[in-house]
Amino acid sequence: MAYLLCLTDHSKCYLNSHHTFGRLEHSVNTLISEPDISKFHAVIEWSGNTWLIRDISKNGTYLNNKKLVPNQAYSLAIGDQLFFSQHQEQSYQVKDLSQPENILIPLDHTSTPISIKDYNLLPSNQECEKVVYYHAQKGIWLLEDINGNNSYPLDNGDVILLKNKPWQFHTDTTTQPTLQLSEQQYSINDINFVFNLSQDEEVAHLKLQTPVDDIDLEVRTHHYLTLTLVRSRYKDALKGFDSDTQGWIYTEQLEKDLGLSQSHLNIQIHRARKQFKEILSNIKSSEDIIERTRGKIRFGPAKFQLFKGRTLECQMNSMDTR
Repeated sequence: MAYLLCLTDHSKCYLNSHHTFGRLEHSVNTLISEPDISKFHAVIEWSGNTWLIRDISKNGTYLNNKKLVPNQAYSLAIGDQLFFSQHQEQSYQVKDLSQPENILIPLDHTSTPISIKDYNLLPSNQECEKVVYYHAQKGIWLLEDINGNNSYPLDNGDVILLKNKPWQFHTDTTTQPTLQLSEQQYSINDINFVFNLSQDEEVAHLKLQTPVDDIDLEVRTHHYLTLTLVRSRYKDALKGFDSDTQGWIYTEQLEKDLGLSQSHLNIQIHRARKQFKEILSNIKSSEDIIERTRGKIRFGPAKFQLFKGRTLECQMNSMDTR
């Protein structure tokens, strides 16, 4: 993640893809409260392969002690020093020029920023206590607790606690996942989820048959959790439940059925959702393959096959209940 180092207090200024400097509070990305600084003084932008700076001020912006021509773009390099106006004591040095990304910034300045992808188990896959993911259908970032009981929209600048330490969410609209229209050709209900379970139920394999190609999700421990949800949905379909109510199961019951602790179950749930989100990043509703509401969970898609050994145990098609 690109950032500047303030040489006055040694704080880090992480750059948005369009980053403004000035003294107009609440309107610029980095506030500089000095009388000779313009309301909007300078802009640093990501061009797609390099970072550029433009002066838009009255008193000038200086790059390595050279005054910039107003509204002309200049490329930045590692080690460059920036001054916003000739008499401004506060200066910045360019330390990182990597491309823009979404990150969590440690406010105690003792840890390394965490890169944020489409679906994130935080602070790590092994010690997950919160989940942050991008809900493409709603076009927002969401923060969930590990139990899935609470879900909140997450905005740029929001602070979350991880292991009782504060982290600030840093994002902007240009770095959010973008779906190309050509990629939005099918939904999760057009995918056939094919599970292959060994006779002793020790090994679970999953393959996705999409309208475009087949995707092998290989053998994973969390596939057994997913196929357990598939079985629950199938049983409810046989009972005549409508599609909106099929398959919902209380997580407490799922813990007993699978013989898992609450924490272990939650980790498996989020690992499964993370894999689906990463593999099907071009599908808007991929976050709803495993649906979760307060205290309950289910398998969302209505097209699947479950083979135990060579025997077809159950199947459903999105057009019917069997």
